[in-house]
Amino acid sequence: MGNAPQGRPQRGRPPPPMTLLSLRNTRRSMLEAIDITSDTLQVNKEAKKVIGKDKELLAYVNAVILTVPSIDNPSLLSDFHYRYNDEGVLVNSTTDTRFHWINQSHYDALGDIIVKHIQELMVKEHGLEQVLLPLSGTIPSLPGVSFEGKKNYEGPYSNIFVSSNWATCSKLLLLVQGSGAVRAGQWARACCINEDLSIGSILPYLAQAKNLGWGVIVFNPNLNKAPAPGQTPPVLRESFLKQGKHAARAVKLQSISKNKSPVGHVLYVWKMLVTHAKAPQVAAVCHSAGGHGGVCLLRAGLPTLNRLVGIAFTDSVHGVYSTDSKRVIRFLRKRCRNWVRSTDELDTVMGQASYDCQLVSAGHHLHEYTSGVAFPSVFTFLQERFKLAKDESSPRLEAKVREEKADIGQEEGEEEGAEGDDVEDEEEDEGGNGEEDQKKKKRAEENENMNMNMSQKKRPKEKKKVGKEKEKEKEK
Repeated sequence: MGNAPQGRPQRGRPPPPMTLLSLRNTRRSMLEAIDITSDTLQVNKEAKKVIGKDKELLAYVNAVILTVPSIDNPSLLSDFHYRYNDEGVLVNSTTDTRFHWINQSHYDALGDIIVKHIQELMVKEHGLEQVLLPLSGTIPSLPGVSFEGKKNYEGPYSNIFVSSNWATCSKLLLLVQGSGAVRAGQWARACCINEDLSIGSILPYLAQAKNLGWGVIVFNPNLNKAPAPGQTPPVLRESFLKQGKHAARAVKLQSISKNKSPVGHVLYVWKMLVTHAKAPQVAAVCHSAGGHGGVCLLRAGLPTLNRLVGIAFTDSVHGVYSTDSKRVIRFLRKRCRNWVRSTDELDTVMGQASYDCQLVSAGHHLHEYTSGVAFPSVFTFLQERFKLAKDESSPRLEAKVREEKADIGQEEGEEEGAEGDDVEDEEEDEGGNGEEDQKKKKRAEENENMNMNMSQKKRPKEKKKVGKEKEKEKEK
């Protein structure tokens, strides 16, 4: 996730000759058209020959040149000459055209600024509060509770975001992104740059949760290491003007206390924050590798997990094994759903793995689009899960719900103990995947086919029938 656009010349091979068409190709580096010998960047002689009298193209190339910051350590979108329009699309401030590739260093630096921009929107427009981890002292949205921080700890820190009502709401939603360059507030960095914020960010989820009166906690599971305070390497302008991929400047990264791994982070936030929330009903959306954290949370068997009413996975990367407890398997099968990448229409049933949840189409064939495209169906599912939990008081459903809870929780006691009681231990061994866990997995691999949803490379054969005509077209 968050990789640069595909389609550029392969490393080590010279790019094809410059043409009018190539200059408009947003996935081809514009550096070949720039004279970088002077401080003021301008179109080089070769590009001028190709452009000729095409004034529109010349204006376009000049506008792309402006996206190379004129300073070191750019900190604003305007430093890159980009802005987000009313539709949430990243556009050139002069031409309103979409992002054009320069090089990897430029892409990464712009991506970091976009994270900052999205998180500012989360605070200013959606009323969220930033909380630094590990926790120390008090936080405004949880008055009366003080967290004891690690003595003499000066950082680094991770950051998560919470709504103002997360501790007092009746329904609490947890948002967990995947791995890679994405940070709290994003599903996919590439989509935030090349598509729009409704697909690449969690902003639509925040807006809908607010409309429904739900509280929200936004996790940040893959920020586990960071430079020590004051040791952040500079972002130099000259790095934007070099062809090819450049090695990042060596900088020593330190592990973030209590958040040394994605699974450790998920367990830490649950134990330190979710347990303080008054919400009797909690649901989660877990994208990609975030799904692994969600499953490990189920395996931890924490006593407060009885409030978790369901998990919506979006093209989740997680494994479920025959050695997993019946409690975990039954929870996945009865209270979870995974929207996987597919060319089929949204919500088309794709089947169900032996020990895992139901698979349905996310309505898009690319992994990074799944959370954004499946958004309406995900919320329908979450509302259904919340409603079922609310209807527990109904005499009609009471017996059924009680039976389901008994099935899911009958082995909860077996899951408590060393695997779920010590957050530090979870950080060190990635959520209990120690030597014993590895042996269990090895036995499972030898005896049965693992049900690993690795972006659903192999889909179950059973599909919902969608009509004879459509089936014939697929056969052709």
